Amino acid sequence: MARPVIAAASVLLLAACASLTERGGDIRTAAAPEERIARLLRANPLVDGHNDLLGRYHACGRDCPRGLEGYDIRADAAGDTDIARWRAGGVGGQLLNAGWRADEPGLDGTLKGLAFARALVARHPGDLALAVTAADVRARHAEGRIAVLLALEDPGRLGRDEGTVQRLAGEGVRANLLAYSAATEFADGHAGPPTHGGLSAEGVAMVGWMERAGMLVDLSHASADTARDVLDVARAPVIFSHSNAAALADVPRNVPDDVLRRLPANGGVVMVGFVPYFASKPFAEWMARGDNQWETLLSRHGGDRAKAGAEMARWEADHPPPRVAIADIADHIEHIRDVAGVDHVGLGADFDGVAFKVEGLEDVASYRRLLVELARRGWSDTDLAKLAGGNFLRVLAIADAQRVAMSPR
Repeated sequence: MARPVIAAASVLLLAACASLTERGGDIRTAAAPEERIARLLRANPLVDGHNDLLGRYHACGRDCPRGLEGYDIRADAAGDTDIARWRAGGVGGQLLNAGWRADEPGLDGTLKGLAFARALVARHPGDLALAVTAADVRARHAEGRIAVLLALEDPGRLGRDEGTVQRLAGEGVRANLLAYSAATEFADGHAGPPTHGGLSAEGVAMVGWMERAGMLVDLSHASADTARDVLDVARAPVIFSHSNAAALADVPRNVPDDVLRRLPANGGVVMVGFVPYFASKPFAEWMARGDNQWETLLSRHGGDRAKAGAEMARWEADHPPPRVAIADIADHIEHIRDVAGVDHVGLGADFDGVAFKVEGLEDVASYRRLLVELARRGWSDTDLAKLAGGNFLRVLAIADAQRVAMSPR
């Protein structure tokens, strides 16, 4: 049975957050939408729920530089993310996937990844600052710096005991998954056959450990049954750091309406991804056809990926993907607002984690365009501020109230 989790103190936090977002006023005036959004983002930090910048660097194989000097993110960096573009997009806070190389699993490898992320942030003290609490994010935004919050996208790095969870929390980790795609010891993922029918008994314990450590349970990549089971036992708000609405694109990575309807009782937030596969049923169908074609080509060429790749490029040229635009992402945001409420939707683009892009939302410089689209649809500044970061910061503030000794080192 779902438990109401927003106690009186949490309600006060929500009210305080709402008051903060209204500093600029509810300015649906004759001002151009671009001017409104610029003013809004000066007053309120935009927080993105998921970015794979470090994953792009750590996955570069033999050519990957392992020293910090090989990671220049000031401007014109390869991929979707750098400081100049974060600033152009009005980003005030970023949950950064701080995972480490797959060949170094376990706690030692995880600690290396977290240390690397902290060191990278420290190289740019005028632009970036590590944050742990919601108050940190607001303070760094007021200073004109981008707050970086550490997160993980690997349930295997949680360990299997509360001490490891507390250690990671103490290192600054604010969120992690219970499953990625396949099932784990804790829960079923969005892909593959179910093992537990949702959350396992060990997963129930893990949810409690994460809550006591102040670490957010991230239900992106979990199965819908896992999400339902977590909402049955959770005593703190959850997040979906990069997921969309299943009613508009029925793919396993998206959130069904029955789960959305339960979010007000939990207090959680769905942070919408800028991912064509999540956003468009025709695009998802095109990807499924492409996946089948790829498997056929691999089989035809005896597993030779180079030969299969050359033919696949020709197939894609002859079968271009359906167009996915800013309006499609706005539709998902509005659906989640309509079903769960405006207090339960946010942004989690998944930049540097996807091969295909939404037209107009190609990198971290693009958030303003989406907010302008919503402003033109009649969104108030108060509601835009909630979407941009206020809702996530409310959730984080509730977790902050429960956390124990979570200062970054």
